[in-house]
Amino acid sequence: MQKTFNFKMVVVVLIALFTITSCGKETPVVEPPVPNDTTKVLETLQVDMLRATTLYIGDNKGEFPGKHLYRFQFATNGAVAIDETVGVSYKNQGVMYQFMLSSDAPADALKPVLKLGTYKIDDAMQPMSIVKDINYTQLRPFTTTSFGTAKTFKSGEMTVEADKITFKGIDNAGDSIKIAYSGSYTAQSIKDTTTKAFLYNYEHMFATNIELSYSDTDANDSIRFDNYGPYLNPETSDVLLNMFKKTGEHQTQLEYILPKDRTEMLPGNYMVSGEKDKVPMTMMQSVGNWYSKQDGLWYIQPTDIVFYKKGNEKEDNVIASYYLMSGSSVVTETGLSFTGISYYGSFVKVTYKGAMLLHKQY
Repeated sequence: MQKTFNFKMVVVVLIALFTITSCGKETPVVEPPVPNDTTKVLETLQVDMLRATTLYIGDNKGEFPGKHLYRFQFATNGAVAIDETVGVSYKNQGVMYQFMLSSDAPADALKPVLKLGTYKIDDAMQPMSIVKDINYTQLRPFTTTSFGTAKTFKSGEMTVEADKITFKGIDNAGDSIKIAYSGSYTAQSIKDTTTKAFLYNYEHMFATNIELSYSDTDANDSIRFDNYGPYLNPETSDVLLNMFKKTGEHQTQLEYILPKDRTEMLPGNYMVSGEKDKVPMTMMQSVGNWYSKQDGLWYIQPTDIVFYKKGNEKEDNVIASYYLMSGSSVVTETGLSFTGISYYGSFVKVTYKGAMLLHKQY
């Protein structure tokens, strides 16, 4: 009898044997190559500390009684430049990191020293903590013309040393962040009249976007162009534009230098200038607060934007003032616009539509 080879039976047997073997012994799974996660370290971003200064604000003009608060700003390394003549300028896109710390009472409120150690984010504002509120601690991207959306931190801690400050935390989007500043820094008090911190003490060390608009057809807007004539230069007219909301929400003051004997604004481009010799087609740069020997009081000096407690356009009710250090204004036949940067780096945009007749004040 001829033998036949049953191929189907062999296949079944082989499958059965393979199944039994597989069940008895786990087949190893070969994974694709993976980076060495066990040694992966979060990159530390080197940052600049703006003005290399921490600002002691005490209880923030009574907002937080009994607290001793410090503020400071960091920015992506090399993205922000500061010249005390022209103020802050943004060279490249980057990220601004802004913090408010709660610490112990300084021995001398006019000569504060930020306590060294570790500060942790929390809501209680106890000593050695970072204030969590996004209105006081945040990070936000920026370009050379504006800020993006702000983020706050879910958690984190900052180590403050004499010549180094590091922060490691997680933002509210779940991203991990680690930054480090190396170098010296000083603390200034907003109450010390010998410092720049005092001269600009109504502006919070907290850069943001400010955009305001006014119109002579809006019943809530008060607009006035006052011409003080040759107040600064016998060949020029010193014109102060004062715009404010009658409800007392905010006020904008811009100071223009025009050719002499003008009766209305001259169309053209005006650049903010800190030069002492004022020339036509420029604008006054803010010098912060100024002291009046006549009545012994300090005043907020134009050029600036002032926000008030609603309905109270008085200096005692100032919430914040943004002192304009750089920028330019375009004046047309129908209105004007201003774009600039404040002392602590806020982007400011102001527009006005309407008549621009000058009121002679000399």
